[in-house]
Amino acid sequence: MSNPYIARVEKMVSSKDIEMSWKTLEQAKRYVANIQQLQKEIRLIKSEITLAKQQVHSSYTDKKVQVGKGFGAGAATGLFGAKAVGRANAVTRNNLRHRELKALEPFVEAEQFIAKVLAGLDSLKLEMKTWISTQKK
Repeated sequence: MSNPYIARVEKMVSSKDIEMSWKTLEQAKRYVANIQQLQKEIRLIKSEITLAKQQVHSSYTDKKVQVGKGFGAGAATGLFGAKAVGRANAVTRNNLRHRELKALEPFVEAEQFIAKVLAGLDSLKLEMKTWISTQKK
């Protein structure tokens, strides 16, 4: 299953007018402006990912808080003992944590991809700005 956030970033990068080589000062300046705009758009996607991660985390936090609460937990403690019920609750919370991490994987993967793309764009932008500064002399 492909990651929709990664696909969106790839589509944005491929649709922008940015080349790895340039010949004129104006062309380099235009590419720098395009890179800056692209970075802003990518950061918006990154903030969407952060919000989605917070929602996933919040839903699992609610589930983890509910473990061991309620009438059934009290009855089970009376029947099986506090240690056994405590161990069962710990296992349940641990399973919920693992499911939460699994649900967060696509978001973490997309964040890592975005970090690499932004670093690459920064490098290209720096190279262009350096070239522009040498041309002005």
